[in-house]
Amino acid sequence: MNYLSDEEIITTIKGYATHKTYDYAIMLDGEWGCGKTYFIKHKLIPAMEGWKIPSQGKQSNGEQIPPEKCKPIYISLYGLHSTNEISNQIFFLTFANGKLEKYKDTIPTVGKVLNNFIPKIDISNMGSGIKSIMKTFQHLHGYVFIFDDLERCSVPIPDVLGFINGLVEQSHLKVVIVANEKEIGKMSAQSNRELKYLVACDDRIVWPKPNHDNLGPLPPVSTYQQSGDKRQDGESVPISEIGKRASSLFGEDAYYKQVKEKLIGMTLAYHPDMGEAIQTIVSEYVENKEEKKVVADYRDEAISIMREHGHLNLRTFQFALMFFDRIFPLFPQCATKTREEAMQNVFVSILKETIYMKQGKKDKVARWGSNAPSEYKVMSHSTTWNSAD
Repeated sequence: MNYLSDEEIITTIKGYATHKTYDYAIMLDGEWGCGKTYFIKHKLIPAMEGWKIPSQGKQSNGEQIPPEKCKPIYISLYGLHSTNEISNQIFFLTFANGKLEKYKDTIPTVGKVLNNFIPKIDISNMGSGIKSIMKTFQHLHGYVFIFDDLERCSVPIPDVLGFINGLVEQSHLKVVIVANEKEIGKMSAQSNRELKYLVACDDRIVWPKPNHDNLGPLPPVSTYQQSGDKRQDGESVPISEIGKRASSLFGEDAYYKQVKEKLIGMTLAYHPDMGEAIQTIVSEYVENKEEKKVVADYRDEAISIMREHGHLNLRTFQFALMFFDRIFPLFPQCATKTREEAMQNVFVSILKETIYMKQGKKDKVARWGSNAPSEYKVMSHSTTWNSAD
């Protein structure tokens, strides 16, 4: 399958942001650790700063407001718990220009007002200070909002998407949503889980018939239990079945799909150029020339290993590189060829085991003993690093 390059994604987003008739958001979808945030901060945002963004607003004389220089605003939704907090972030990064101390008493008030949202607000009865701020917010010309980590947001998905829809439809602002789409809704699924499970155990609920949501027939809770791999009459339901029922009742997938159809006009799949990304990581984080050469020479093999394990994750590669960088000074001075082979073997081993750890495959993580090959003895999975066994 062919994916858009970074340059093609930037061109596509530019076409969206610089055209005034598009009242929808764009989603950039990609796996965790694939480099979406790095792409946004180091490639997309620098490119956006040269764009001109049109406005649908009118000047006091009735003429169209001319296009303004693009002002990209990056907001991570990770850890935010309410739409008020999102509003506060918008105010902090636009009107307050990041000057927290100067506006710290105003931010909570403005956040609550903004939550109602911008063009519909009656500011006639507000104090002069708040009125001035809200006039600024009623004309957010030139701003393009980039909301990252949608799937990690603690705000319920219906609320956060409804908030973003207000920005897009009511304020005619351009919005880019960055997410791992397949993980959306899973965080909220963990909230009040015990209560959801209690409801899922209620025999009065009529459950979906076979082939609906892949649940299959679901008899009453009291009719079976898992015994080994078998279910026997007269016993209770397995916890895994209750989990499926809770997901069926409280999952946000169906609602998300409905809102997505209304809010998100285009979804761009992000797949990085792994070779280029690894080269950039090595160039930025590795200082020793010899170490840099070892990793660079094994770049293609590293990509093959990650692909073989179904784990094309740049954060995992960075984590492995951090460990390799830490033990690199411990390699003994010896013949160049022998030294390079030892370093390459250790680097590959660290990468493989880092992947196992990240995937939760603890049984595959090696434990190095006195019989391990000599080049591996610099490795330790404890908090102590030793060059000799």
